[in-house]
This record gives sequence, structure tokens and C-alpha cells, in this order.
Amino acid sequence: MNFDVTYYSRIYRDFCALGDEDYPSVVHYYENHENGIQQLEFSEYFEILAAYTFSLYKINEHSKHILMSEVLVGEAINHNITHHKKEDIFYNTLLRKAVSCNHLLRHADAEHILRELIKIKPNNTFARRELRKCLTQQTPDYLKKIRAAAVLLLFTSAAIIVVELLFIRHLYPILTPWFEYSRITLFCLAVLILIFSEVWFKRKVKQKTKALIASAAQKKAGYSEE
Repeated sequence: MNFDVTYYSRIYRDFCALGDEDYPSVVHYYENHENGIQQLEFSEYFEILAAYTFSLYKINEHSKHILMSEVLVGEAINHNITHHKKEDIFYNTLLRKAVSCNHLLRHADAEHILRELIKIKPNNTFARRELRKCLTQQTPDYLKKIRAAAVLLLFTSAAIIVVELLFIRHLYPILTPWFEYSRITLFCLAVLILIFSEVWFKRKVKQKTKALIASAAQKKAGYSEE
């Protein structure tokens, strides 16, 4: 009687002995055995590569993670791999890459990736939430100017308080009510401007995200009907 025997390399066996969620050990193991891992039979190499890339993401090594995500996606495409351990390897790797880009303030890169992923899966909650977060973190010039104007009003209000306390109350007490009214008005105006601009900006981001999702869903439904 013949039996099919699968041989696993020593490097792969040692890798499998690591804990499933021992991400620092996976990273350390890969980086200490990188040359040997690259010489493995492809299935072993790909599994270790996928685990290493995911572990980089989990331990917040975002710069390395972005680089290895590109390698992992390239290998998946070259070998026509769509799923690995029941996971959509292409989609989820790019999704995590977008998160890493966001962490490194590479918002334009993250936005581009997320837009493309939403076109593929418009109903992916995580991608939608991450896109909204990405857009919120990209402060447009007009909002920066509004914030600067509000801060200027706050400093002006503070300056009026100093003048009022040091000079007006002692030398021109009749003007004290006017100075009090002025500083309170400027302070309240600055706070209202800050609150209104932030609320309005987040509302615009939410609307922009919803419009993108709706457009992607409509196009995907159109393709399905064809």
C-alpha cells in the first residue's frame, strides 16, 4: 500500500511551532531566517510571508508592513492566489495597508486604496469607516484658515482681558463694561466658529463618503445585472 507523504522543511516546522498570536516572535523569526525562507517551496514560503506581513501590522510596524504588503499582493497575483486561510488575501492585505498608510499620515495613498476597495466591496463596513477617518484627517486649506481666524479671536479676547485688568479697571472704569462685553463676545464667537466649522466639515466628509459608496454600489449592481 502506498501513502502520499508530504515533507515539511525544518524552517517551516519551526515556524509552525510559534504561537498563532505571538506576533513579535513571528517577525523576529522571519527576519532571522529571511534568506532560508525565500528558498522554501512556494506554499511554505507564502504562508510564512503572509504571517509575517500580518504580524507587522499587528505590532504597528507600519513602514515595514506597507512594503511587505506590496510583496504579498505581488506574489498572490503572480501565482493566482485569491484566498489564503479562508481570507480574501488581495482585498484584506490592501485594506490593512491603507490602515498603515493612515497611521503614517500618508492619507492620499490611503484614500486611493480605500476608494478602489470600496468599488470592489461597497458594503465593507471597515473600509467605509477607515475612508471616513482618512478624509477627516485631511484638513483642507479653508478649514485651516477658519481655525486660524478663531485662534486669532481667542488671542484678541485674551489681550483685551490683559488691557482691562492692567489699565481700564484702574484708569477708565467707565469703559470696563464695554471691554467685558467685547472679550466675552470675541471668545464666544471664536468657540462657535470652531464648533460650527468642525461639525460642518465632518458632515461634508460623511456626505462625500456616502456618495462614493452609493456610486460604487450602483455600478456594481449594474455589472451584476449584465
